[in-house]
Amino acid sequence: MHIFLFSSNNINGDFLKILKKYSIIALGSLIFAISINLFMLPFKIVSGGLSGIATIFYYLFGISTGITVGILDLVILFFALKSLGKAFVMDSMVAILLIPLFLSFTEKLPPLTNDIFIASVFGGVLLGIGIGLAFSQGGTTGGVDILSRMSQKKYPHLSIGILMTILDLMIIGFSMITIGNLNLAFYGILSLVISTTVIDTIISKLNCAKLILAVVTESSKIEQELLTSVNRGVTVISAVGAYSGETKKVLMCVTKPKQAAQFKTMIRASEPNAFIIVTDSEEILGNGFRYYR
Repeated sequence: MHIFLFSSNNINGDFLKILKKYSIIALGSLIFAISINLFMLPFKIVSGGLSGIATIFYYLFGISTGITVGILDLVILFFALKSLGKAFVMDSMVAILLIPLFLSFTEKLPPLTNDIFIASVFGGVLLGIGIGLAFSQGGTTGGVDILSRMSQKKYPHLSIGILMTILDLMIIGFSMITIGNLNLAFYGILSLVISTTVIDTIISKLNCAKLILAVVTESSKIEQELLTSVNRGVTVISAVGAYSGETKKVLMCVTKPKQAAQFKTMIRASEPNAFIIVTDSEEILGNGFRYYR
């Protein structure tokens, strides 16, 4: 009976994680659609991506943005299957199915502003948030996001933001040729810069952690408290004080920012004179941390 309850708790926990993951991707997809139909599309602002191509097709041929994005996404996803794997494609499928749906539902809604500058700024912010939320869960909003990830496998030193910017600028340039309005291209670039900045900010925040070094004289008690309470691994390094010659222990631990205060409080409670260094860490690779790009 005890084993059954334990297994049920694990199943419930996994279900909640999956539900949270896809709910966030769905929210990002909705925000993405709102940014296009309520800010960008009414002013013919093309900030790149498949949504930019869909905007061009909408004004040239009257084709619904949802239909254009849906068809192009499925074509790209077919080629991504081999390059990025089934797991990535499955995570991407949620947004790829929802975005055309949300685009169709919000297509007839009135714009939220009559000012093209405000539309380009807030449209860019919402676009970045929508894509960033999808990235945070290991998915994408489709289109250029997937093309960027495929390109990153070949050019791993380039960030997703840079690769997306290159592809998006090409689409903006295409819009300038087809729509024939240089001012709209500039507004598109403004929106692109804003959305790219938001995406990179979200990803950098997800990768951010605190590196804590604590010099103590007695480490065993503190180690156990940290392992059980903070649930983070602790590395113990033997050291000697250069001035005093005393044997010391250096506790090294990487935590999420919210856990850093708890970590410091526990160390100070056990050893008030402990020497503690807390610094930001931009990238963490290893067990217990997920790396976002």
